Amino acid sequence: MKNGDSNKERITALILAGGAGRRAGGLDKGLILYKGKPLIQHVLDRLTPQVDEVIVSCNRNAADYKAHCTRLVSDTRVGYLGPLAGIESALSVIETPYVLISPCDTPHLPLDLVGRLQHAADVDTTTPVAACIANDGNRDHYLHALVKREALSTVVDELNQGQRAVRHWLFKMDLARADFSDCPNAFQNVNRL
Repeated sequence: MKNGDSNKERITALILAGGAGRRAGGLDKGLILYKGKPLIQHVLDRLTPQVDEVIVSCNRNAADYKAHCTRLVSDTRVGYLGPLAGIESALSVIETPYVLISPCDTPHLPLDLVGRLQHAADVDTTTPVAACIANDGNRDHYLHALVKREALSTVVDELNQGQRAVRHWLFKMDLARADFSDCPNAFQNVNRL
């Protein structure tokens, strides 16, 4: 992620909305109403101005998601295998050099999320990074990541090896962290009823 890559035309947002909703009583989290509109719409409102294109990874209620975003993908593997499977589902349709990964249940994302992730990735120009994740001052947020498109292909091997944790996948890359300690609540998820 070198300097000059900061324009939104080079970034696709992938919103992960394909989970089983276990913590939400089996409900599709992206469609849960929050402050009068579905969670997915809050996330779209935050991310759409920051990127060139948005893709939603969903495994059910496609017609409902299509009302909010026309570009949808679904897991190619059976059984709700988690965020890595959602990332894998988008591999064949992402054409931009970078992908912003974000879950569907974080309605207060920073309006400068992409810019800050890019800036943190570009700070150390001696070591090019493959991904940059958000850190709220206390913890990393692995599902809020800007990743080089070519690094996404490694997700297939992770899944084939039975790995399902995004953090383990990211830790195998040259990784940077962006400081969001000034807005730690921006990554608070709404995933319980």
